[in-house]
Amino acid sequence: MRRIAAILVVFAVGATGATLSSHGTAAPTKAVVQLVTAQPLEIEGAGFKRLEVVRVTATADEDRATRLLTVRRSGAFLARFPGMRYDPCSEVLVLRARGTKGSLASVKLLPRECPHGPD
Repeated sequence: MRRIAAILVVFAVGATGATLSSHGTAAPTKAVVQLVTAQPLEIEGAGFKRLEVVRVTATADEDRATRLLTVRRSGAFLARFPGMRYDPCSEVLVLRARGTKGSLASVKLLPRECPHGPD
C-alpha cells in the first residue's frame, strides 16, 4: 500500500511540474513599433528581446533620423526625435526598428485626411 501511495505522489508531483512548466513560459511575442506623438516625434516599441540593442529609424519624405538604444528588461523602448519634422496630413512616415538579437518591426503610416483651414 505504501508503494502505491509513493508512486501516486511521484506521479502527482511530476504532473504538476509539467503543468507549471508549460504555463510558466511566455509565448514569444512579435516586436512592434508605433507612433506616440508627431511633434515632437516619439516612437515606442514593444516585444523586443530584453536588453537588446536596437537601431530605430524614422523616415518622413526626405527627412530621416536614426537612434541607437538599449531596450528595457520588459522588451520596450521609447525613442524621441526632437529635431525631426513630420506632418501627418501630408507626409508618409516609415518607422523601423532592428535589434541585434534578431527582433524586427516596422510600420508605414500614410497621410491622414485633415480638415482644411479657413479659405
